[in-house]
Amino acid sequence: MLAAKSVLIVEGEKDVEAARKLGLVATCNSGGAGKWRDEYSEMLRGKRIVIITDADEPGRKHAQAVAATLFGETESLKLLELHGAKDLTAWTECGGTREALLDLIRGATEWKPEFNGATETPLVAVAVEDLLAREIKPREMLLNPILPEQGLAMLYAYRGVGKTYIALGIAAAVASGGSFLRWKAPSPRRVLYVDGELPAKTLQEHSAMILAGLENVEPAPGSLQFITPDLQQRPIPDLATPEGQRLIEPHLEGIALLVLDNLSALCRNGRENEGEGWLPVQEWALALRRRGISVLFVHHAGKNFAQRGTSRREDLPDTVFTLKHPSNYNPSEGLRCEVHFEKTRGMLGDAAKPFEVQMEAGTDGRAIWTVKELEDAKAQQAIAL
Repeated sequence: MLAAKSVLIVEGEKDVEAARKLGLVATCNSGGAGKWRDEYSEMLRGKRIVIITDADEPGRKHAQAVAATLFGETESLKLLELHGAKDLTAWTECGGTREALLDLIRGATEWKPEFNGATETPLVAVAVEDLLAREIKPREMLLNPILPEQGLAMLYAYRGVGKTYIALGIAAAVASGGSFLRWKAPSPRRVLYVDGELPAKTLQEHSAMILAGLENVEPAPGSLQFITPDLQQRPIPDLATPEGQRLIEPHLEGIALLVLDNLSALCRNGRENEGEGWLPVQEWALALRRRGISVLFVHHAGKNFAQRGTSRREDLPDTVFTLKHPSNYNPSEGLRCEVHFEKTRGMLGDAAKPFEVQMEAGTDGRAIWTVKELEDAKAQQAIAL
């Protein structure tokens, strides 16, 4: 009887109907494999769950992901693959009966997360006295004061405000050990800049202008590297997937800062407004941080000028800052914007104050940056009015 009272989780509506015809209770999520959401698990808390796995790789991955969200929250949790058939519908069409399915469910073992000593390590608990006695290397700064070692930061802005120029300036300063705007890199570090959308010629022109504008420094050969679409023989990978992240891995050796410009182009899996779609990127960012790699996410603002999509993106970063056009901005001015900090972990006082920045192209093709305190800029506007 226990098996008959289980709730089956299947991969599509036709399988739900197949279960109903057998007199069993079943459910599925909309959208198919890979679209399970955390709130679905909340509704199944405390129940006996059997996940019927589709017999293909996406189906197996989906079943494992669903099981992981339900583990520890249900009375019973089992995974069952119906060998000889792709799914429950095909299994019943081949003569599968209610009693045969219940026998398979009763014979299935409880699901637990797999532990593979070759690829996984157990969690470590440290007593507070051991933690306090341990010598832990202080975090240095990659770009003082906004970007520490093992730091996560997010820069976002509405389209056309200048976020790529600012991101390139940050990357160039870190790679060269130079200064940019109000920030200083104490020493040169290697940087990987992953661009998701610019034509190669545009990236070349932007980079040449930014590098020419550095004061008395330049990156050492190989210290600032780019991955950009036009120079690939395949599409830029989706960095919201393990496969895409693995393709970046060979280029991370010795890298101190990874710049991802921008999230809309580089992280395409999942829905932008749903927090679950951000989790694979978040887990990857945390793994990079454990390895000592800092990450700067470059992202778009929405129509309300807040960062677009789930607010989960703002949970982990040490620094979140945005660019906005001044109220009296004219497009003929080119790049002129205000820099506002929305989250500053460990950065206080004057360093966190907003300021105005303008970039002009010199006659020699270099970027010339002008930085003003925002109060001063607004006072000049008032005088002009």
